[in-house]
Amino acid sequence: MTRRILTILWPLLVGIPLPAQVVLGPTTLTNAITATQEHIVLGSGAGITAPGRNKTALTNIMVDSELFEAIEIDPPGTNFIHVTRGVRQSLRTTHAAGTTVWAGPTTAFVQSDPTGACTRTALAYVPLIAISTHRVFDCLGGKWVRSDGPDGSYNGTVIASGASATVTPLAQMFKISGTSAISRIVPPAGWSPGGCLSIIPTGNFTTLATGGNIGKASTAVTGKVLKMCLGNLSLWWPSY
Repeated sequence: MTRRILTILWPLLVGIPLPAQVVLGPTTLTNAITATQEHIVLGSGAGITAPGRNKTALTNIMVDSELFEAIEIDPPGTNFIHVTRGVRQSLRTTHAAGTTVWAGPTTAFVQSDPTGACTRTALAYVPLIAISTHRVFDCLGGKWVRSDGPDGSYNGTVIASGASATVTPLAQMFKISGTSAISRIVPPAGWSPGGCLSIIPTGNFTTLATGGNIGKASTAVTGKVLKMCLGNLSLWWPSY
């Protein structure tokens, strides 16, 4: 037990940096597949690796609610992936072209929706994808928040607009104070176009349409909920 603890803590004790957090991005299924096909074509093969010795570099691929394992990139350097179907108790089924696909290490996929407290900086990968529900989650404000659809999450902590022109959401509904301009809102990992954040202003801050990822300049009104919705061009659009 002592040896195991020292092995885990050794990088911290000697000052070796821990691996940086990886933010996974979705891709799409290029061609429709049947329930028996074992080769798939993706819009992007970024981040997908062959298993390696003892599956040390194993990549899981999530299509709808079916989980695959990447066996081989065939031919190498392409988006053509040889896979094992229906792993981790998921069911083999048909999938349509254009379906959203998530790919990452096995630790990025969990059997059911995560709940409770979390520490985002301690996670090697975000978002986390639930196999049984095919939902996507990020750790915001110390708790798990669904980032691919509404779940009504709220965080009462106030973010000061004067601290930075960039805002990192704490939940799907949160507060911003002050009057300083905001030019960038960091999308939660796994956030989909069309998804909206609800901001409760405790000060009349402004948003800028230059130098960031906000599509329209606006002025928040204290106590009036401001919705910011993500568009297809990765720009946030205010509701007023």
